[in-house]
Amino acid sequence: DTLPVTEGWIKKEELLAIHGRSRHEQMRLAEEFGISDYPQPAGGCVLIEKPYASRVRDAFSHLGKDDVGLTQFRLFRYGRHFRIAENVKIIVGRDQQENEALEALAQARLRIEPLDVPGPTTLVEGEPSLDQLQVCCRVAARYCDHEPGDVVRLRVMSHDDEQIVHASPLDKDDSRLMDWSIS
Repeated sequence: DTLPVTEGWIKKEELLAIHGRSRHEQMRLAEEFGISDYPQPAGGCVLIEKPYASRVRDAFSHLGKDDVGLTQFRLFRYGRHFRIAENVKIIVGRDQQENEALEALAQARLRIEPLDVPGPTTLVEGEPSLDQLQVCCRVAARYCDHEPGDVVRLRVMSHDDEQIVHASPLDKDDSRLMDWSIS
């Protein structure tokens, strides 16, 4: 028995026998009580999706449960997430819609964008060293549309600064990408 049952807050015998994935009983009850404005029944809780749950665990372990806010939870839904150091995480957009979402959620995070080729919006959380920032740029460049061997020009923006950097993209087979991936 759960705590609410053992404490007497609820009585199991008064609960409905709803089980399984079907939502017919809930929809019947909604109709019975005159409720017509409810979300379309589908899917499950985002917290049980493996990539999202991994990102939550990562944030809790690196930032602490009390320091993970609403914006952070929204960011978990977008992009590829890479933890390159204890204090540095990268989020790389996968398509135009994700790039726009990341731009809207950037807030005080560093933002990296390609200048001359199509590519992702990349956010950097934490305070990277110069070497770590170069790695962040190389990861961002790896996902740009570029010719093999090209160096990619990127704009790195913070709330009060902007700089242009040149980055050699990480090789697509670089094993660190799998090591860093939070998914």
